[in-house]
Amino acid sequence: MAISHTVQVKRRLVLKLALGLEKSPPFGYANTERLLLLREPALVAIGSELERRANMSENAKPKSRTLARTAPMHGVRCKNPECGEGVPSHYRSCPVCCFDAGFPNVRAASTSSEKEALTARYDLARTAATSSQTEAKLDALQQACSKSAAVLCRPIGKVHELVQSDNELYASFYQLVEAWSRIPEDNEWDKVRSPVDSLFFPFYYDEIRFAALSLNGQGADGYGGLSMVLQDKAIKARATAFEENTIVFCNRHKVLATGPIPPGYRSTWEERGMLACAKLQSRIDPNTKEEDFPSIILPPTESTTADFIEVHIYGPIHRRAVAKVTGKKPKRQADKVLLQSIKTKFKEINVPVEMI
Repeated sequence: MAISHTVQVKRRLVLKLALGLEKSPPFGYANTERLLLLREPALVAIGSELERRANMSENAKPKSRTLARTAPMHGVRCKNPECGEGVPSHYRSCPVCCFDAGFPNVRAASTSSEKEALTARYDLARTAATSSQTEAKLDALQQACSKSAAVLCRPIGKVHELVQSDNELYASFYQLVEAWSRIPEDNEWDKVRSPVDSLFFPFYYDEIRFAALSLNGQGADGYGGLSMVLQDKAIKARATAFEENTIVFCNRHKVLATGPIPPGYRSTWEERGMLACAKLQSRIDPNTKEEDFPSIILPPTESTTADFIEVHIYGPIHRRAVAKVTGKKPKRQADKVLLQSIKTKFKEINVPVEMI
């Protein structure tokens, strides 16, 4: 018997709920879920797991307001002096009064365990630099990286879409998939993207945009031929830095889907220079020159496996968040036409486009 589109959508919802890919079901779906599970024997086990989780969640609810205040949810306290309730680590604002709680990725990088572990790695790097008589060069690297930029690389067609008007926003991978505007690719990256991002950005992975740290305006062009250098003022409050591509990191450190993530490999935007020193000190020697720094931070490559310091940005990217655009001159005539349109649109908002 043919299955209607509505039933297919609801079955997908049940699966997404079971796998943790959906935060909560829409109102009125509870009975539909149970009926679907009864009609589809292959989903019975998933249905049992859903019910078990629901019961656990119900039992875990605070029994009183007093208990809720003495045993807050994992995260931070609301900064509203008239509230003070617990804010979950993945929430952008207090669930009680909606007072701003700060960006979740920034709060994650600001915990004492992360800061202490990063400081320990940084101290080891400085000790090694002293032994190799490269401490001055490491200082120069830290100073340079403290002024580095986040660079977002995208194909020329995607940049063309973003620059068309002030109504366009750069959406995340998950938002595009959810809107049926993008199909995940059948490759090694997209297959593991969800579990890795869920581990690093639990319950808010769909809000994160990825970029690379750069000193010369060139990004990881394996992700696209145009590099958009983002304005510091547009991202500094909501950006964090990480040692490398999170998927590569998990493979390198044998991090399982259940975690934990080793601390000391992420930093706030202000401390990205410390992270760069901790990671790159071993690549500095007495013959290293300051003009070598850009290629040390982001070695030139057209591969998506490039070794770079990854930047995690919470929220959308607007065309007015772009400081400048760099890239190589296209060869295809169609791309040349798109590039000319991109230059025209960016010129309207005083953003230079530099092609080599």
